[in-house]
Amino acid sequence: MHVLLMAIVTHCRFEEITTAINQEPDTTENMNALTKYLLTVEQELPTIQQQIDASCRTFAVLESSHYQLQDGPAEVFWQLRHWPNIIHGEVAAARDRLAGYRDKYRLQLQADQQQLQADLLQLQEDVKEFTKLGGLPAVEERLTAVQDLEEKLEELAKRSELYQAREDIFKHPKTEYPLLQQISHAFAPTASMWRMAGELSRHLPDWMDGPFTEIDAEAVAANID
Repeated sequence: MHVLLMAIVTHCRFEEITTAINQEPDTTENMNALTKYLLTVEQELPTIQQQIDASCRTFAVLESSHYQLQDGPAEVFWQLRHWPNIIHGEVAAARDRLAGYRDKYRLQLQADQQQLQADLLQLQEDVKEFTKLGGLPAVEERLTAVQDLEEKLEELAKRSELYQAREDIFKHPKTEYPLLQQISHAFAPTASMWRMAGELSRHLPDWMDGPFTEIDAEAVAANID
């Protein structure tokens, strides 16, 4: 009974492995995870082979003694004999597929990095144009634009980090994006100015027309700073 249970467990593990290694990775990260999983499977195969050999030896003894097994257990033991060849074939096929995915996602990374550089250059131009704008009456519109530009900058920074992490997966030298910092430093004073203008615009009526004694000096100083 113990050997039969081990055979069933081995069968379940075989099904689990074949299902997992036949998945199609849809990202570089999933491809990398599948590569690591396949390595653990290859390291596990000798142990699985030992379990299969033990089960097959027991089945051979039972068969030679004309012991009658039910159809289900007998089928499991018969399948055990073919599993080593099948699993090695599945692993080899998975290795070939992963090589193709690796080439695919390496090329995708190069294209993504080129697009990132183009997007950074465009954002740099957008920031340059924005810093030329005046028009205090349009302060709320300018504040909305500040938020939009900051969100774009943050999104590009996240993409740069993602692509650097993917370079690690491919063992490529890490690409730096100095333009990110240049844009951030160039934009920071303008963004700060428009935030200050927005605060002044919102509070100025109260400061100018409200009771002087109700003005919070500390809040005013904080807003100006």
